[in-house]
Amino acid sequence: MLRNLAGEDIDLQTALSTRIGLVFANSQELAQLISSLMASSREILPMGGTVSIETSNVEIEPSTSDPSAEMRPGTYVLLTVTADGCSVHPERRTGSIPTMVERMGGWLETAGTTQSGNIYKIYLPRVEVFSPTAPESNTAEI
Repeated sequence: MLRNLAGEDIDLQTALSTRIGLVFANSQELAQLISSLMASSREILPMGGTVSIETSNVEIEPSTSDPSAEMRPGTYVLLTVTADGCSVHPERRTGSIPTMVERMGGWLETAGTTQSGNIYKIYLPRVEVFSPTAPESNTAEI
């Protein structure tokens, strides 16, 4: 699906973590978010370019976070979309992206220059897997 959204003039590259953490997000909303990022990237690269999608697990330490920032220390899944090509307009087609990220409880960082292209970093809080360690109950079979 993403290759179709990218079009012929855009080289789509992925670097997906093999052991990515879990996040609490609606799968359709997450697909819509990634599709919106791809559509935005395609629009800002009218002459072609490269779009890279990367995923990783990250830990935000208390000492590295700005106390005035909204993003809290913790464990996150980081989705990074980089659009690098001939034209950069970071303000275009991004209106719904912050809203979608916010609904998922995440944090969005954007950057854009003519040298590095547009970079979207989406931090989604990881959900810790609960493995019950309670003792087995004494149940009788009837």
